[in-house]
Amino acid sequence: MMVAGCSLALLLPLVSGQTLFFSQWQEASSGSNKYWQLYNPTDAEIDLANDYSIAYCANGCGSGPTFEYGFTFASGATIAAGGTYLACDNGMEGNTSACDEMAVITFNGDDFFALIVGTNYSTATSSDIVDQIGLFSETDPGSAWPVCGSDSGLSTSGMLLL
Repeated sequence: MMVAGCSLALLLPLVSGQTLFFSQWQEASSGSNKYWQLYNPTDAEIDLANDYSIAYCANGCGSGPTFEYGFTFASGATIAAGGTYLACDNGMEGNTSACDEMAVITFNGDDFFALIVGTNYSTATSSDIVDQIGLFSETDPGSAWPVCGSDSGLSTSGMLLL
C-alpha cells in the first residue's frame, strides 16, 4: 500500500483474497473531526454488522498484545462491492452527509486500530486482523506511530491510501 507516495510499513499489505482495508484515516488536530473509511475491493457486498468490527488499544497494546476496546457497526451496516464505508465522530463539524455512520470515534496518533473478522474484540487475536493502523504489540510508540520517516506521522494528520 502507498500513502501519499511513500510505502507504509504500519499497514498490512493487500494480499490476494483480502477483502476490506482502511482507505482513509483522519486524526483531528483538535476537536472531534475524526473519521476512518473502509474500502471493499471485491465484487460482492459485505455485511459489516454481523461479520466485522473494529478492535483497538490506547497507546499501543500494553496489556498484551490483546485488544482493550471494540467498536461494532450499526445494525444492518453493509459495504457495497467496490464501495466505501465512512464512520465519523458524532461531534464532527461541518457537512457530515457523506458519513455512513456517526459514532463516538476515539483514537489518537499512538493508538493501535484494527479491522477484525468477528464482532467480539475481547476474544480476537492477531489472526483475526484484516487490516491495521499501528503495530499490534506491547510497545507504546510515544505520541504517534511513525509514517514515512516522520515521527509524528499519525499524531494529527490524515492518511489516504492509494
